[in-house]
Amino acid sequence: MFYIIYLEHDTFLSKKKKNLKQIHASRVKFLQKEGRLIIYGYMPAVDSNDPGMSGFTGLTIIAEFYSLDDVQLWVEEDPYINDCNKLIIKPFKIIF
Repeated sequence: MFYIIYLEHDTFLSKKKKNLKQIHASRVKFLQKEGRLIIYGYMPAVDSNDPGMSGFTGLTIIAEFYSLDDVQLWVEEDPYINDCNKLIIKPFKIIF
């Protein structure tokens, strides 16, 4: 089943956790390598593909996991995602 992982954080947190992004990125790339990643992206703090100093306020992942427990465990083991202001995990059914 597919799941949406949606998280929000303030831009300061994003800059503070820069060193954790490499670990996080390798975990997401592993999902991609396994063919389980549908979409991954950051949310700019301003209406621009390059937010500059404004930074990013969160990210969204849509990926395939075996169960809700499996995706929750994956999130708990990710040091970048684990410390965010708001985290939502929802099942997702692809129609198109």
